[in-house]
Amino acid sequence: MSGASKNNVVQARHSVLLQDGTLAAGARPRMEEEFLLEALRWMMKSRLYDSRVIGLQRQGQFGVYSGLAWGLKLRGDDSVVLAYIGEGGSSEGDFHEALNLAGTKKAPIIFFLSNNQWAISTSRKVQSATASFALRAAGYGFEGVQVDGNDVMAVYDVALAAVERARAGGGPTLIESVTYRMGFHNTTDNPSRYQDPKEYEDARARDPIERVQKYLAGLGLWDQKREADLAEELREENEAALQLAIAAPAPGPADLFTNIYERPPERFLQQRAEMLDGRQD
Repeated sequence: MSGASKNNVVQARHSVLLQDGTLAAGARPRMEEEFLLEALRWMMKSRLYDSRVIGLQRQGQFGVYSGLAWGLKLRGDDSVVLAYIGEGGSSEGDFHEALNLAGTKKAPIIFFLSNNQWAISTSRKVQSATASFALRAAGYGFEGVQVDGNDVMAVYDVALAAVERARAGGGPTLIESVTYRMGFHNTTDNPSRYQDPKEYEDARARDPIERVQKYLAGLGLWDQKREADLAEELREENEAALQLAIAAPAPGPADLFTNIYERPPERFLQQRAEMLDGRQD
């Protein structure tokens, strides 16, 4: 059929850096050593922050990002939109709508799907029958790729390729980053009630930070002292940021109307007046 999708089926999971800190056979890293050190810094900072602060929830309307990317294309802008979602969120209708719009308009957008195997307590195995979430891209007429989400070099490779493709007019890319959720979903969650202990320990052996540290150590760029010094520096940065946030004034009702419109319409001003009703906060 002339209208059939010509997209390639996902063949293999892209990998560059193995869990023992060595390069995969034939791999050629595109990340410079200085850039990799900076990536490691942010990975360590994120983990330390998660151990300090738990329970941040994220939610958004996914289709908005496809609209943004389409708008950038109409303007002739060379920017590329990067939208993040989990494998659980990909079961929502909003995900389908976003990918469908992006595919029909060849919008410059990357859908980065973090497959950590769990949507709260729902296993990826019972959530979808697909062998790979990246395969879904073919149904919308664009490329899909699966990558080892614990391999920062591999993630960089596929993300860079997707950006280059979008800027060249090749349209969207769906990246499935395969990883494993090592913590709980939120403070009401108890993963020990549903996660397989062996599966959890196997995932621990694939630690993304440790494999980068091993690789850099092999290049003479990492050791225990550097790790300890950086960890302490990052703890201090995180603590300073948290204290600054704690000391910030609490938001008031008026903040609901701040930074919404450059030129507020009359109905908006009326709603603001009705809600605040003379209040100054």
